[in-house]
Amino acid sequence: MAGIGRGTRGINTKLLYSLTAGVIVPATFTLAVGDVVSMGDLADAANTTEVTVYGEGYVNTFTTTKNIGQLDFEFLANTTDAGQTALEELYANGDTASFDLRYTDGTGTSDYMFDGQVSAFGVTAAADDIVRYTVSIVVHGAATKVDAT
Repeated sequence: MAGIGRGTRGINTKLLYSLTAGVIVPATFTLAVGDVVSMGDLADAANTTEVTVYGEGYVNTFTTTKNIGQLDFEFLANTTDAGQTALEELYANGDTASFDLRYTDGTGTSDYMFDGQVSAFGVTAAADDIVRYTVSIVVHGAATKVDAT
């Protein structure tokens, strides 16, 4: 396809997973999801609490528990893609699995691995007649980052 260049570096981003929870070794993720169109942000955010400082007239804000929350994905629907059909089964069964967002560029690879569950699985048919799956994954706990160069 003409025109693919520096502005499309996300093309080297992959969603992989293992049906076994607790996996944090990049080489063990062998099940890839094909035809990924869009990936949500892996954003870790801390909740906050406010404490009034008596006699100063100010409030101090402190960070407390952290939560990555939910990642939303969109795929071109492909009923023969093993990664897509396994996501649908994970949703139907409510099972926990290990997921890996793998980012690759010219200098190396970064893997962000976490346990989670598929919290939503939908099918959409847009005006362009291309059927897509929409999938949401809730993250359990923190993500583990491993850089490989």
